[in-house]
Amino acid sequence: QNIHHVGIPLLGLVQCRLRCCELILRRIAAMAKDHHHHHGASEADRLIRSIPACSVSSTSTGTSQLLPSGVDQHDDHPHSHRPLIYNSNRYALNPLRYSVFFILIIEALERFSYYGLIYTQTPFLTGVYDAGWNAGMSGIQASEVVAASTAIAFTAPFLGAWLADGIMGDYWVIVVGVLALYIPGTILIALSTVPHLVGETFNVTALLVGLLFFYPVGAGAIKSVVNIFGAKQFHPVLQRQQISSYYVSFYMAINFGALCGGLLISTLAQSNVTVAYFTPVFMLCLGLMIFGAGTPRYVVTKASMSNGALKDQRTSPTHTFRSMLPIAGISALIVPFNVAYSQM
Repeated sequence: QNIHHVGIPLLGLVQCRLRCCELILRRIAAMAKDHHHHHGASEADRLIRSIPACSVSSTSTGTSQLLPSGVDQHDDHPHSHRPLIYNSNRYALNPLRYSVFFILIIEALERFSYYGLIYTQTPFLTGVYDAGWNAGMSGIQASEVVAASTAIAFTAPFLGAWLADGIMGDYWVIVVGVLALYIPGTILIALSTVPHLVGETFNVTALLVGLLFFYPVGAGAIKSVVNIFGAKQFHPVLQRQQISSYYVSFYMAINFGALCGGLLISTLAQSNVTVAYFTPVFMLCLGLMIFGAGTPRYVVTKASMSNGALKDQRTSPTHTFRSMLPIAGISALIVPFNVAYSQM
């Protein structure tokens, strides 16, 4: 009897692996045949012939089978559902080079912009860069503003994650977060450096709106989404090992962008703070354009609430809100932490 209970799941696992091998061999054969008839195919054309999306699902008998993404195994009409993947349920053979490259670029440029601005705010607010045009804050006041901005930026990922999972999806949270929040916030900060442009005197209100709302909320909203969106470009079963390599590249992009931003912006600010603060605006716009250029190549999943097949009590707005309350409480701890950390 024990052998029976062990043997059935093992048989299912073997069947699953055989099915995966069969899919891969069919894809390789199709690519080889296509290459034979189309010798002039480009690298992009070869990459797009990718692995069909599938997921392992356990049945009541203990065996496993491969199902296309977005299909309910208990539905009598599985093909009646709209697929969860926009681009025909396909994953690239090498996602890191094919699509993830665009995501790494926007992450590096975003970190460049964030750390370039946040590291230079205290001397800017106290008049170190321009004694004749500044917010006129004391060192303590400037530290409090910077600490509050940092705390908001590290709390806003909760909002971004909720929007991505329940309403908008990862892709649109990134686009809207950068376009509607992040870029306007950096523009307000940069415009405040130009004498008499937004007022006869230094417009502290405009600066604080950008520094305490648009800029940190935009940065935080996409913070919890970009890395997940990159990981979703890999097949969860057949390309699982490549995801580890992806995260190494992702954090290298973060560190590289933060290092370059912290060094370059602070150096430029000492000679011309306006040029220094418009540099992050340019970098964010460039990153968004590069990210948008990769749109046709992304695996873009819909938010759970936007899929009719998943609209039930478990994914209702009320249930989602209640389930996220413990996470919100934990995330709120970052507020006093950042206040204390920034005073050191």
